[in-house]
Amino acid sequence: MQIMPILYVKQYGTDGKIKNQAFKGLAGFYEYEITDDGLISFSDTWLDIAMLEEYSLENNDSDKILGNDYLTGLFSRKNSNKRKEYITSELIYWVQVSYYNYRNEETYENIWLGRASDRFNRTSGNNILFLQPSLEERYYDGNNTRSEVVIDSLNLSGEETAKQCEEYAEELFEKWDF
Repeated sequence: MQIMPILYVKQYGTDGKIKNQAFKGLAGFYEYEITDDGLISFSDTWLDIAMLEEYSLENNDSDKILGNDYLTGLFSRKNSNKRKEYITSELIYWVQVSYYNYRNEETYENIWLGRASDRFNRTSGNNILFLQPSLEERYYDGNNTRSEVVIDSLNLSGEETAKQCEEYAEELFEKWDF
């Protein structure tokens, strides 16, 4: 199994439709555990707020924040009520599972996971992921910015990865004239 977190950034135009979108792989930017049953569970990385200078949202008196929550705040910080255009972001996950079928042939399955709105506040920590096959189509759509260069979080701390995402945010704000 391979798990690839991908930062998905969308800029909406004045008409409320997606004007620009960008994808940036964050290799290794997740936490996982293998249970006694052999099941693998994974979730967003927790970041130390003290290490993140750009963090400006309410943090509920906690010293940690989920990577997705941090990145959401990072990319939406320039949004305002005075402007009809706005930017959103979220971490999505591309999971590739390989296995051998009944003919002993290696088979691959791609699973795309994203978030859904939680209108009733039934989940805590924005850690619940849902199957969203349409993300694959959006990812491979030719009308987006898909960075072939991933941020190698395997060799960086979560906070160092977040700082590289801050640089990426500035690049997109400039490119999209936002």
